[in-house]
Amino acid sequence: MQLNDRKNEKTVHLLLVGKDPENLKGFFKAFGESKILNDIRFAGNADEAIKMIFQRDEYGDTLIPNIIITDRDSYRTEVRSKILDQIAKRADIKCIPTVILIHLEEEVEEIKVKNCDYLLIRKPNTIEEYQNSVKLIEQFWLNFYQRNKL
Repeated sequence: MQLNDRKNEKTVHLLLVGKDPENLKGFFKAFGESKILNDIRFAGNADEAIKMIFQRDEYGDTLIPNIIITDRDSYRTEVRSKILDQIAKRADIKCIPTVILIHLEEEVEEIKVKNCDYLLIRKPNTIEEYQNSVKLIEQFWLNFYQRNKL
C-alpha cells in the first residue's frame, strides 16, 4: 500500500517477513493510519525476501526496503542466517534496520542482530497494540534516519 498524496515526504519501504501473513496483517492497517508515508511488501520466506531485497527475477523493479519486520520464529529460522548475513556482505547495502516481534520478555536475550540497529517489540494482538507498535517503529526509523542521514 503506497500513499502518494504526500509527495514531499520520504517513503519508508517496509518488508514484512513471516510464514503467515495473517500474523502480520494488523501492521497493514496500522501503517495505513500512520503519519509516515510507507510502502509495505510481504515475503513468506527467506528466498522471496532475498529476491525483493536484491531486486532479482520478478522483483527487479522493487525498491530495497528501509526496514525489515519479522517475528522471532522467522528471525531464528530464516531471517538471521539467510537474509541479514547476506545483506551484511553487500557493500552497497550492509545494513537494513530490523524489527523483531517477540512473545515473551525472556526471548530478548536470545536475539542478537549483527552490524545493524534492531528493535524488539512485544507481538501485538489488538489494533491498539499494533498502532502503538507502529509508533515505536516510526520513532526507530526516524532515529536511524537522522543518525545516518539517508
